[in-house]
Amino acid sequence: MKIIQIFVAAVLCVSIPIRTYCQMGKKVIVIIRATESSLGLDTAVISYKQNLEFAPSKEVRKTFSNCMPASFEIDLQGPVGSIRIAISGESNVTMPSTYVERGDTVSVLVKGTGKEAKASYHDKASEKYMIQSKLDSISFWGIYPANHSRQEKTKPINLKSVLYRFDEVRKEKIQLLQLYKHLLTPILYNLYSTDIYGKFISNSSATAASFLKETNYEASLLPIIGQFLSVPLDTSNFTTQSLSRDYLKGLRDYTKLKVISSKHRQPQLKETYETLRSNFSGRWKEKMVSYYLQNLPKSNPSEYIDCLKDALSFVTDSTDRNSLQQLLNSRQNGKPAYDFSLEDKDGRLVRLSDLKGRVVLLDFWFTGCTFCARLSKKMGQEVLPYIKAKDNLVYVSISIDKDKAKWIKSLASGEYTHGTNINLTTGKSGNGHPIISHYKIMNYPTLILVDRNGNIVDANMNYTESKTIIDRINNAF
Repeated sequence: MKIIQIFVAAVLCVSIPIRTYCQMGKKVIVIIRATESSLGLDTAVISYKQNLEFAPSKEVRKTFSNCMPASFEIDLQGPVGSIRIAISGESNVTMPSTYVERGDTVSVLVKGTGKEAKASYHDKASEKYMIQSKLDSISFWGIYPANHSRQEKTKPINLKSVLYRFDEVRKEKIQLLQLYKHLLTPILYNLYSTDIYGKFISNSSATAASFLKETNYEASLLPIIGQFLSVPLDTSNFTTQSLSRDYLKGLRDYTKLKVISSKHRQPQLKETYETLRSNFSGRWKEKMVSYYLQNLPKSNPSEYIDCLKDALSFVTDSTDRNSLQQLLNSRQNGKPAYDFSLEDKDGRLVRLSDLKGRVVLLDFWFTGCTFCARLSKKMGQEVLPYIKAKDNLVYVSISIDKDKAKWIKSLASGEYTHGTNINLTTGKSGNGHPIISHYKIMNYPTLILVDRNGNIVDANMNYTESKTIIDRINNAF
């Protein structure tokens, strides 16, 4: 009898391999196939999140061809995760990110090669995985403010107009989402809805803050902003809303706008932190301070560490607490820096311990990062010429580019590094490398300063101010 059962199971796996296995194993199965017109060997790369918490994305890759599909199995740690698929080789195409749930089967078909290559979801559930890209196609972000001069931004009607148009985009997206409601589980429908609302809040708050800053906090704009801030936020569904990074970002930007509009200046790190701490309660307070401390360009290191310690005094959720504790352990001044071992462009290994006896500045970046390129230019023109003991400083650039050829091309361009740099790469591990996980780097560029003894001087450096960088480096000798 067992032999017959095994045989039947094998037949089912051949005829409907993905859905049967996936439902039994509670995994997400991804199948990548190529048509006969897609000749040669391609590589499918899937970046995925096993849950929607703060953990960095993981990555898996496999080769496939028109006669050999690639099959992936992804375990989810929560009810919802996300995947992003990229194809490289004979075909080069990147698909939009999409949410996935336990038991999902994602089938992708690749047609054509080179620049003509196209990839599409290819089964009865294909509409479900295209929802995010359809929503993203309805967009109005940044165009209106960019087309208006500083003088025009002093006029309340222009700010009122842009906020109205953001709200119209929100409504249009909700209408589109409702057309696909029958394809979605309640948690996924609520998550998409929350994302839409979060982007609306974030874009509106950031634009209002920009109007204020660029007009030297024009008083006539404040009633329009006050009207926007007077609408109560919906925080009624913590379970789903806290999974949406767009919504968390929206709540953060909304809170910053409240500080800006009341103080008529940009808030300090600690001011925003304390406002989040006082404006939210319960699990929302824990989630918002945790999100804020893990997702911000680093500035005043003493304030940052003080805020981390304060958050650990009341955050009880194990996931948030562990993340904050890891940040404190890896970023606190005086702690030993991570003793990495990374390759240069010639394949030689360089270790942090090899550089002991000299001050080391670590600069984390990737090709295509606009702010990384700006920082490199700033370092060359505004920082390095003013370092007192240049010979005792080692400037180490660490790229998370996975494609070595692209990385080397970027080095040759001189856009991201300087001739005196030691240039290293995390290789195929990309942002999944242990050094990135150790420091919990979420934003690029990131600067980390290490003293002669291999201990952290500053892992929360504000890279936007040249004087701050100069002072921190000079004081490290």
